[in-house]
Amino acid sequence: MRKASSRQGRAAREAEQLAASVHARLSDGREIKVRAGELDASERGVTFRALFVPWHRVLEYRTSVRRPLEALADDARSRILVRLVIDDRGDGEQTFTLPASRFESDAWSVTILLDGDADPGTVTAERVTYPWHRVVEYERIARIEETPPRPDQT
Repeated sequence: MRKASSRQGRAAREAEQLAASVHARLSDGREIKVRAGELDASERGVTFRALFVPWHRVLEYRTSVRRPLEALADDARSRILVRLVIDDRGDGEQTFTLPASRFESDAWSVTILLDGDADPGTVTAERVTYPWHRVVEYERIARIEETPPRPDQT
């Protein structure tokens, strides 16, 4: 019983660590890692613990989250896609095409949800937030599914 309890405790600690950490990349090359509760995004920038960084110096920040496997089936059925193009800071552009349910925008940033590793019953995903100054463009695309011809009309 002690081993099962130990495994459960380790899994809980790993899950807490996974959901609680945020990794940020700044324009000067620095990377900052904080707990999710120590991050606060506002109109002028992002506060990491006591350090305030204006939006123009934030390249991105990432948070790992867990999703149920059923969410993947929902994504496959999505009829609206979003194509997002991000400026890669001189290296070109990164383009993401994903279901609209994995895309959020607010007044300060754009957030997308990218797939990660699969665990039994869940998928680890990564929430990536980009400030608006990195967004080149985005568009909503209707997914058009071709329907097979009916046998009586061939």
